[in-house]
Amino acid sequence: MNDAKRLPFEKGVEIINGLSDQGKIKDAMIFLIGLGTGLRVGDMLRVTWEQMRQPQFEIIEQKTRNTKKHPKPTVIHLSSSIREFVNNNSYDKHGTLRTGIVLINRSGKPMSRINVHGRIKKWTEYYLDNGHYSAHSLRKGFGYHFYKNNPYPQVALQKLSERFHHSNQQVTLRYLGLDMEETREIIENSFKIELDF
Repeated sequence: MNDAKRLPFEKGVEIINGLSDQGKIKDAMIFLIGLGTGLRVGDMLRVTWEQMRQPQFEIIEQKTRNTKKHPKPTVIHLSSSIREFVNNNSYDKHGTLRTGIVLINRSGKPMSRINVHGRIKKWTEYYLDNGHYSAHSLRKGFGYHFYKNNPYPQVALQKLSERFHHSNQQVTLRYLGLDMEETREIIENSFKIELDF
């Protein structure tokens, strides 16, 4: 189980907006793709501008592709606010429509995983005074937000378990840190004792 710290979704949105305001679109897109899709870093590095402008796109995830003879593509749904952000930033400073791989380095090649992790560390240190985050933190942030903001938690848990290719829903709960959090909430709400001081 990956023990990367989960990036709170709201903090991720603050970072995206801050980077956008600074004109750091490529770095903002790292956080947007991670928090908006829940993809692993290897798959984030293959996402194109054309895909990010669509309501949904399909991707065969690298990690799960190696475990199945005939892998089924994962459908990634993008919210209208994500597409709006992408459309507002689809043109470079010369007015040219951005196409191809989103996360590229200065020489036009896909970024490395190390580069992505370094940028996440840099910007979480800058915005949160804590650089103990990685690309996996974004994936966990996506999952936690999806689960907590769904009116049907059991359905959300099932969908996340399928989406993350976990063997069962208990694994997904542990992955998101929800098993410990919910245990604390149950204890806090169940064992209220009024004490006189």
